[in-house]
Amino acid sequence: MKKYAMLGLFAVLTFWTTAFLSLADDKIQVCFAGDGPTPYQYCIVRLPGHDPNQLLLHLHGRGLNEKIWRDSDYYTALMKEQWQRSHLRPPLIVTVSFGPFWLLAPQGDSKKSGLRELLLDKVLPAIESKLPQKPQHHWLLGESMGGFNAIQLLPSSRFEKVAILCPPVYELSYPFSFTRMMELILRTKMEWRVAWALWWIKDDFIQSSGDWEAVSPLAIAETLSPSTKTEIYLSCGMRDPYGNFPGVLKLRDVLISKKLKVQWHPLYARHCGIHIPSLAQFLSGTK
Repeated sequence: MKKYAMLGLFAVLTFWTTAFLSLADDKIQVCFAGDGPTPYQYCIVRLPGHDPNQLLLHLHGRGLNEKIWRDSDYYTALMKEQWQRSHLRPPLIVTVSFGPFWLLAPQGDSKKSGLRELLLDKVLPAIESKLPQKPQHHWLLGESMGGFNAIQLLPSSRFEKVAILCPPVYELSYPFSFTRMMELILRTKMEWRVAWALWWIKDDFIQSSGDWEAVSPLAIAETLSPSTKTEIYLSCGMRDPYGNFPGVLKLRDVLISKKLKVQWHPLYARHCGIHIPSLAQFLSGTK
C-alpha cells in the first residue's frame, strides 16, 4: 500500500513540477505571428539576467520552429545552462521562422525567393519596434539550414557576431545534373538519403545559375570585404552525414583569406555536434 502511495505522490509532484516549469517558460519565452502577406512567426526569449542591448537572432534548422528554445532535449537547453553556470550574461534572443523549411534567398527567378530582403527590411525592424528598448548590438546564430541562412546575411554587415553551425556547404555548380550530384556524393561521402532530399528540394529555390550564385555560401564568402568587422564562429563535424565538412573547410579558408576574424571549431561528430562552452562564451557578455 505504501508503495502505491509513494508512486501516487511522485506522480503528483512530477505533474506540478512540470506545470511550474511550463509557467516559468511562458514568462521567459513569448511568441507572436508576424503581419504581412508572407506568414512568419517569432519568439522572444528573455533569460534571467539577459542583456536587452544585445539581440541574438536565431535561425533554426530544418523541421524545427520558433519555439525551439523551450525544448529541453535540444542544444539550446545546454546553452542556457552554460550561460548560467559560467556566470555569462546571455543576450536577448529572437527566433524567427518562416516554416519548417526555408532559405533566405534574395529576390530571383524562383517564386520562393525574396525572403532575405523581407527579413532584413521588414521583419527585423517590425520585431525591434515592439521591444521595450532598441538593442545596440546584433548577433546571429544558425544551425544546419539556419547555418546556411546565417551565411546569407553576412554581406549585410548588420551583425557584429555570427555563429554558423554545421551549414550545408558544397562545391557545386549549376545546373545540378544527376552526374554532378553523383560526383558530390562520392567526393563528400554524403549519405544517399541526404542527396535524395537535396535533389528534390533544389528546384524550390534554385531556378537559374544566378539564383545559385546568389545563395552559394562559397560565392557569398568571396564577395566579403577585408574591412568587414563581423566576428565569425564556424563549426562542423567531420563525420557529418550531410557531407558538409569538405565544403565548410573550404568556406573557412575563403573567410580567412579575406582577413576576417574566424573562430574555427571542427568536431569529431556527426550532424550538428556543438561545442557548448565555446559557443556560449562567443554569444555572451560577462555579468
